[in-house]
Amino acid sequence: MDPIIATPSTYDRVIANAPTGSTVILEAGRYGSIRWRSGVTQHPRGYDPRAPAGLMVTTGDRGHRGKDMPVWFTGPLWNKDQPGAKGYGLHFDNTGHTDLNTFLVTVGMEVRDVSFENQRAARNICLTLRLPPGQVFIANGMRFANIGKNGDVHDHAIYVADTQAGRDGAAAFDIQNVVFWRAGQFPIHLYPQARAGRIAKFVIWQAGGGMVFSSEAGFPDVTRDVHVSQGIMTDKVGAPATQGAYHVSSYQGNATPIRGCSLADTWVGQGLGTPGRVQSGMAGVALRNIMGTTGIQSPGFVDAPNGVMTLRDDSPILAAARAAGLQLGPDGIQPTTPPVPPPAEDPCASLRVQLEAVLADLEQTRVELGDSSRLVAELTGDRDRLAARIQAVRELLAEEGAQGA
Repeated sequence: MDPIIATPSTYDRVIANAPTGSTVILEAGRYGSIRWRSGVTQHPRGYDPRAPAGLMVTTGDRGHRGKDMPVWFTGPLWNKDQPGAKGYGLHFDNTGHTDLNTFLVTVGMEVRDVSFENQRAARNICLTLRLPPGQVFIANGMRFANIGKNGDVHDHAIYVADTQAGRDGAAAFDIQNVVFWRAGQFPIHLYPQARAGRIAKFVIWQAGGGMVFSSEAGFPDVTRDVHVSQGIMTDKVGAPATQGAYHVSSYQGNATPIRGCSLADTWVGQGLGTPGRVQSGMAGVALRNIMGTTGIQSPGFVDAPNGVMTLRDDSPILAAARAAGLQLGPDGIQPTTPPVPPPAEDPCASLRVQLEAVLADLEQTRVELGDSSRLVAELTGDRDRLAARIQAVRELLAEEGAQGA
């Protein structure tokens, strides 16, 4: 099915008529409200959905506050009735919203390489998940900046409120490769019935807290079977005094115990001038391989204040990750791999190019002569003989190269 092209002026009509299974290519520009549609994929022109997901908005400062994102949406984002919708490579500027929940999702859908900016004068929560059984939310590559009430470190970037496992315990949400930059009090908030999901490969920088596992009496179920791993939480800033310097906590003192959750393979760094801390005694949360909590260390990002979360070679996070044989943080913040060395120079390359050019000229001459069969036959014979000589030269060069080695 051929893709369908949309511009800001034609967008609403195009989406309304897009058939299931189609892809809508968005021309660069600023759009109003996004229109999710079941079974329809939306992405900017130039975005390659076949490329590895999760790198576009976690590498360098791409996506930071919308930087280098060709398509911006500035209206409401809710998806309450379009299961199977997909959005890739999009930026959402939600600073003009008035709803507490900016991006409320109540059906299964998928996003990749998307970025958000959300801060304004009133309280706000960016992404809220309330999923019934069988509905799955998938995200790979998300960047959140300036989330929560302006001047008041509060609220959340991802609020998993109520999710339910699918058949045979299948996950209700799978979120990975996420950058949280000044993203509220608890950028990750699992409360009160977050169930059956995974959040992995993330970095939280300058939040009021870090993340919270919690439940509360009076609800039918509790937070359970949620697994968080390969994270970085550091540079904690001011928050309510009850949170102290904790990066990970359970703030409901009267909460019904949560069950079967885990936090693993995660680096917890400095906060409020103290070593990073994880609240002890969180019943129902298995803590495994929590690193970096014993001292005050700079995390070693390239330029965190400007959104570049890439780990420097001298980063203690990187050292801890290598010592443990694992990756900490998103794919896009890992140090650039050494360039692949160019192949050794071919001593026959120049001769080969010249001989191939002769063959190309002969072939062009043959085509131009058209029906001159005699000349064509002669030229064809010349070409074949020349080709045989070229092959002989190649074999001779190869033999001499082998003897030289």
